[in-house]
Amino acid sequence: MRYRVMVAEDDTDHKSQLETAKQRLNAAGFEASTALLQGAVQPSLHQYQRDNNVDLMVMGAYGHSRIRSCW
Repeated sequence: MRYRVMVAEDDTDHKSQLETAKQRLNAAGFEASTALLQGAVQPSLHQYQRDNNVDLMVMGAYGHSRIRSCW
């Protein structure tokens, strides 16, 4: 199972981004699940990882967050 998880506001744009990602994974032959989480990023992701028994988490970031501005 492949999980596509986003921690962001629950809005139409973010839901659309997740649905597009899910469709691409399915088209490539992967079973995919998506989740849109709210709250602080790190604790939200760790809780999702525990709740779904996720062994490996790979993260990618592209945006205008404080993390990106540090580079």
